[in-house]
Amino acid sequence: MVFIACTYTECDFVAQISGLDEEEAEYLIGPKSDWYPDRYPCPKCGERCACFIKLAEGDRVTHVLTAKEAFIAFSGAGMPGEQECSASRVEKLLTEHPITKVHTRHIRGTNRCTLDRLELADGTVLHLGSSTHGACVYRVVGAPTYAEEAELEEASRQLRGNSG
Repeated sequence: MVFIACTYTECDFVAQISGLDEEEAEYLIGPKSDWYPDRYPCPKCGERCACFIKLAEGDRVTHVLTAKEAFIAFSGAGMPGEQECSASRVEKLLTEHPITKVHTRHIRGTNRCTLDRLELADGTVLHLGSSTHGACVYRVVGAPTYAEEAELEEASRQLRGNSG
């Protein structure tokens, strides 16, 4: 079993990765990837993640990913479930929850800025990119539900029992 965990102490991202025996997976996120062993960009905080064979004391799995899902996440496109960005979903989020924070960056040498993401009152974050048609919502990050948290906690407990 392989785990990829954020090395930043303030971040709790730990992913259990399945499918690393496949040749494709080795190139995507395994030993033949550019990220291996300790240059994976953290999908949660942006710091660096590293590859481990077993969980460290106190760590718990926060995501269970296939090699393809992990590759997409480390490439910046988001975790599974964060990529559902339909017009109806975005419109519903923006009409039901006020925007509480706007993340922009000034474009040096101009009087313009980029709009990177919007934070909503319920904790949801909409990540924006550019397209020829206007701003593109490419990732919607929400807080995990209680059921998701309980499932991941149980998986972590079982893994510690099997690797101990």
